[in-house]
Amino acid sequence: LSRYLRETSGTVKYGDAQLELKEAKKVSCFIQQEDLFNGFITVREHLQCIVRLRTTLPPKEREALVDRLLVAFELSKAADTCIGNLQMGARRGISGGEKKRLSVATEIVTNPSIIFADEPTTGLDSFMAEAVMTVLERLAQNGRSIICTIHQPSTTVFEKFNKVILLAEGRMVFAGDRLALPVYFARVGKSIPPYTSVADFVIDVLSSSEGAEATLQIAEKMHAAWINTGVPFMRDWHESLREQYIQRLQSEGVADKLSSFKGETKRLALRKEALEAPTATDEEPGLKKKEAAVEGRVSWWTQFQVLLHRCSLANKRNPQILQARVGQTLVSALLLGFIFLRLRKGDAISKNGAANFINLNQGMTGLVTVLQTFTTDKIVALREYRSGTYSLVPYFLAKTAADAAFQIFNPVVFFSIAWYMMNLNPSATRWLWGLGFIFLQTNASISMGYLISCMCPDLEIALSVMPLLTMPLILVAGFMIILDSLPRFWIWVPYLSPFRWAFSGIMHAVWEDVELDPCPAGMNPPSCYSSGAEVLEYYCLDGDSMWLNALYLMIMVVGYRVVGLLVLLILNRRN
Repeated sequence: LSRYLRETSGTVKYGDAQLELKEAKKVSCFIQQEDLFNGFITVREHLQCIVRLRTTLPPKEREALVDRLLVAFELSKAADTCIGNLQMGARRGISGGEKKRLSVATEIVTNPSIIFADEPTTGLDSFMAEAVMTVLERLAQNGRSIICTIHQPSTTVFEKFNKVILLAEGRMVFAGDRLALPVYFARVGKSIPPYTSVADFVIDVLSSSEGAEATLQIAEKMHAAWINTGVPFMRDWHESLREQYIQRLQSEGVADKLSSFKGETKRLALRKEALEAPTATDEEPGLKKKEAAVEGRVSWWTQFQVLLHRCSLANKRNPQILQARVGQTLVSALLLGFIFLRLRKGDAISKNGAANFINLNQGMTGLVTVLQTFTTDKIVALREYRSGTYSLVPYFLAKTAADAAFQIFNPVVFFSIAWYMMNLNPSATRWLWGLGFIFLQTNASISMGYLISCMCPDLEIALSVMPLLTMPLILVAGFMIILDSLPRFWIWVPYLSPFRWAFSGIMHAVWEDVELDPCPAGMNPPSCYSSGAEVLEYYCLDGDSMWLNALYLMIMVVGYRVVGLLVLLILNRRN
């Protein structure tokens, strides 16, 4: 119905016209079962971001709308509390009921005519479930159509519905007014006992303790009964039975539950004001009124600015990125420095091993960090993208730009500490060359991390795919196997490996133009080297150009990210 999935048969119409996805997004919203948010921003910051992305209101009106939404959905007390998302490493944050109300507030910004809610009470206790359904009931009283799927509703929740469709094993067994349900079941021989919850009774009738086969037989029997008697029953219901049933209930003293069926809608002035989009005017009735807040789609530049601000806030509050990564960088650099402390000028084997470790450590650390953060953040982004909040291109650019500060800081600190503690080369110029290569290598590996994250739907799969892609690239870096001895059918792999070109660059920074003591008679590389040129020659790196190495790495920094973005766009096209 929501048009988020292709229909298998039939059509979906809005009025007299067939409803396509583009039009569906203008008149409806979809509240999904699982509440996904960026856990490191507050409720107020989230709504400010959504309002900025989905409307073209002036700043003062945007803030006023956010304040009204907070009041309308009873989120004022939690307005400055971080939402929380355990999957992203954030704290628990606001309660489940508050998250569900925030989900509704997020989607109601554009003032849709139709709201689809997928199991809005799942995972909530009875109090929170009723609170969420009360919010939806108020929205319905303000002129919206709300369609929910729900399992095992409580009596109070069930009584908030006007119409219900019952499905058993995928088969329709009833569709019509909620008040008609007990009357219809009595007609087919399933009378509801007095003082029994209608919802609980229906679930008991449509299920069996004898197993799936018995339940299927019940479903088929009730479906056949509905096919044969449903249409004439509903005709009789609307002609006479409905009024008779309401009169009987009134005589039993439960008339207060019938206001929605008698057209006696409750009007709450504060809620009504809060839920009416300020871009819609009284002169814009019906569909035009609902479209008013959607037509003002913000530019890609605005999307980039808003998302950059949000991603930067989240990064600053994310301990996995800030404290953990900085601490890991300092500890790793000091540990490596103390193990290889003050190497002598001619300690070629140790220096080569240290150069290789620096290369692999910084590359893999950056790659894994991106997998852990971007893969989980991407899930939230795709949810918002599919709801039409923003496009994937500005999101991807904003996310990579917000992460750039940490991608500069960490390799610079790590390399500077390790380089001077290990005494790889006392020249400041050589340190600067080595720093440039480790910076490019880290960012090229990070770009690979973005590519893998875009390819994989979740973190578990991404961590499984990563070794398969990175292991060949590490093996051909030039340290574990001499490149000239590489089999011919693997000769193309080094050109895809940032480890290969970074290792060459670091080795040139360490050994180029370095003179060593002459080797004793009979000792040759790799047992002894008489110059840095011999070291480079032994590893088949003497023909490499430092500028060409840097160019290859720069191409990978940009290229892997572009390919990752294309993969993200292709895999998540809105059909």
